[in-house]
Amino acid sequence: IRKLVTTILDLAQMNSLYMVSDLQEIQVRDMINQIIRDNAYLIHQKSLHVINTIPDEYSLFMSPMHFETVLGNLIGNAIKYSYINGNVTIHATDQKDSILISIQDEGIGIEPEHISRIFDEFYRADNSRHDRGSHGLGLTIVKRVVEMYHGSISVVSEGLGKGSIFYLTLKKNPEIYLKKRIGFIESVRQRQGK
Repeated sequence: IRKLVTTILDLAQMNSLYMVSDLQEIQVRDMINQIIRDNAYLIHQKSLHVINTIPDEYSLFMSPMHFETVLGNLIGNAIKYSYINGNVTIHATDQKDSILISIQDEGIGIEPEHISRIFDEFYRADNSRHDRGSHGLGLTIVKRVVEMYHGSISVVSEGLGKGSIFYLTLKKNPEIYLKKRIGFIESVRQRQGK
């Protein structure tokens, strides 16, 4: 219950202005390597091959906490739902003002009818995708954070047993979008006398 309450509070705070005040330059490959190291025990336990092909020079501005929340969740899920001896591949493509990151696994996959709801609060695609410690909020939080930075996230899967690919687009420098958002919120507060 405590874990669930903490997660719900995290979700509720996602739109708070202070959450985006810690913008720092993130070295994408290095941060993802750290997330992989944080999952070393489960990777070893399942004899997985986790491959990070992201070039060293890729960087973007984001709160390190938010980057870790988003990529930690996606990479953690790819590892958790992979079959033994499977591969998890993390790739990135430069798209001028954005970076497209993909996390591909060869795990249990997602049935097509569940794809459209996979980011909904408390939604569980099926019981096999959730352990007792899961409440169906991880991907909801990921989507909220990504959208807060004016990015996007989607998932592709050919069905059960056929793995999944999560596609994540993040702005290299989202500051201009965040300033517009903060300015809009402040103007609303002033009109409301807050």
